[in-house]
This record gives sequence, C-alpha cells and structure tokens, in this order.
Amino acid sequence: MNTKQIPIIIVLLSAGIVCVISIVQGAEFSVFFRRFVTTVLIFTVVGTIVKILLDQAFGTGEEDEETGDEVPEGEEGKEETEGEETTDTEADAKAQEATPTDTGVPDEEDDDEDEDDDF
Repeated sequence: MNTKQIPIIIVLLSAGIVCVISIVQGAEFSVFFRRFVTTVLIFTVVGTIVKILLDQAFGTGEEDEETGDEVPEGEEGKEETEGEETTDTEADAKAQEATPTDTGVPDEEDDDEDEDDDF
C-alpha cells in the first residue's frame, strides 16, 4: 500500500476546513493565520503518525534486519549470500562459457590435423 501521500492529504484537508471556518466566522487575519499555522503543524504530526501505523499494519516499508535499510517491495524474501554476489553481466558470461560453441563447421585447427594424417 502506498502511504506516502497520506500526511499531505490530511494536512491539506484540515487546512482547507480551517480556512472555510475562519472565512465563515469573519475572523481577522492574525487569528486566521494563527489557526492555519497551528492546524498545519498539528495535522502534519497526526498524518505522519497515521502513515507509520498503516505501514506497520500492512507490512510496507520493511527494513532489512542487518543493515536497517528499507527493502523494496517484492525483494523481502531474497537474501544475498556473502562473497557470492554476481551481476547480470557476470552471470551471462558464465552461462556463455558453460554452453558448447560447436557450430558443426570444422575449425582451421581441425583441418591442419587432418592434413598431417594424410601424409
């Protein structure tokens, strides 16, 4: 679940509601500004807490136990073995070395050996 936008949405909604209420009440600018800033600060904290709780409840943003780094979604079950890290190009090179390269056409070296046998 993508919870990145939740604090922003909560702050915008609460700030909008405070603006509408202040305008309907006919509040002076200084009162309006204090209400607005207070609301934004309080609901920023509330939105962040809600985001953290949702992340924990749904298991998103899991941290790697060893390093404390976040593990991308879909990568939670994969573990790297120490000393055996290979890149895709290294794996491709090893796969090419393991496959036979016999094309059915005799090499020049094979032709030279055949000529020596004839004499």
